[in-house]
Amino acid sequence: EFDYKLTDKSSFMIRPSFNLGRGDFESFNEFNTRTNLDSTNKGYSRNFGDNDNQTVGTRFLWRQKFNRPGRTMSLSVNLNYSNNESDGFNYSRTDFFKNNLVDSTAIVDQHFLSKNRTMTYAARLSYIEPLGKNFFVEGAYRFTNKTTESEKNTYNRDASGKYSVLDEEYSTNYENTFFTQQAELNFMKQEEKYNISIGASVQPARTESVGRGQDTSYTVTNFTPIARIDYRFSDSKQLRIRYRGKTNQPSINQLMPVNDNSDPLYRVEGNPDLKPEFTHSLSTNYQVNNRMKFSWFNVGLDFSYTQDDIVSKKYYTDEGVQISTYENTNKAVYSFGGRIMYNAPIGNSNFTFNTFTRLGYNNGISYVREQKSFIENETKNLNIFQMLRLTYRNDWAE
Repeated sequence: EFDYKLTDKSSFMIRPSFNLGRGDFESFNEFNTRTNLDSTNKGYSRNFGDNDNQTVGTRFLWRQKFNRPGRTMSLSVNLNYSNNESDGFNYSRTDFFKNNLVDSTAIVDQHFLSKNRTMTYAARLSYIEPLGKNFFVEGAYRFTNKTTESEKNTYNRDASGKYSVLDEEYSTNYENTFFTQQAELNFMKQEEKYNISIGASVQPARTESVGRGQDTSYTVTNFTPIARIDYRFSDSKQLRIRYRGKTNQPSINQLMPVNDNSDPLYRVEGNPDLKPEFTHSLSTNYQVNNRMKFSWFNVGLDFSYTQDDIVSKKYYTDEGVQISTYENTNKAVYSFGGRIMYNAPIGNSNFTFNTFTRLGYNNGISYVREQKSFIENETKNLNIFQMLRLTYRNDWAE
């Protein structure tokens, strides 16, 4: 990280990063499916190969103050590139039964080469103008461009035993570009006891997918208010409230309409018509820090609601193969939770007591086909976690 102060009012920071990885993978599976005690299929599969990946990124931040107190400008730029390559083999044998007798056998013997590259660049420009009496207005603009290229070539054996016959059904060359913008306007009030920021943002997002003759593109626009409240009751007590909206794009694996036969009994099919999700998030946090008693108390509540949530749709073929794909649901998908933390010494001893309680509730939507129609499933989860800890600490041991 390099942080340099040009003048007393201007500075910039650069933080580069990189990661290099290399590995190998191998898996072996045996399977046997029965329907009403009769054998439906039986077999095994093996996958193995090598993997290489590289990630390079950098963040640039420029900060500028002006002669008028409170007037500031900042520019943040993020650049990231990642590349993941695999060279592997896929073999499986599956026997399909009819009346408990082998009716047919499917053998997969393939060599595959895959490359996945992602390039992301994003920037945010912010300008704050003082309006007097600790009152400010902030205008900000942000954009993110993410391009993902996925290429996979799968080869079957030829008459001589070499992997030279391209299998077009399990090969692909696919590119997805996700571009989102956000323009926001915030009004801020900063006082000794509290800081309040209220505003709104407009977030248009565009997705383009190209490959296998199934080119798609669409644009969605989300409008969301923005709110932030920090209230300081005293030097030891404060309350924070946050609300924000965020757009999440579907992954390349959810979009890419290509079959994957690495598992003979499970196949994922992409949906190039998926729209981005949009999540509303609200969080509150209240904390008390008693410096005289060295105690600390914290309680928080969180809530989120997602529109156009990407959910799974699954069904089984007559041969017992599970097919999984994705779609956007128009049902409400939400979650909320709370947490309480307390930490304090026990009297004047070297013992400290700590407790942490967490409660969470969420729902999930999925679709499973029954006969020729899909049935909607709603799963509700309640999670409760409790931790108690007693710590002894002195000058040389804990």
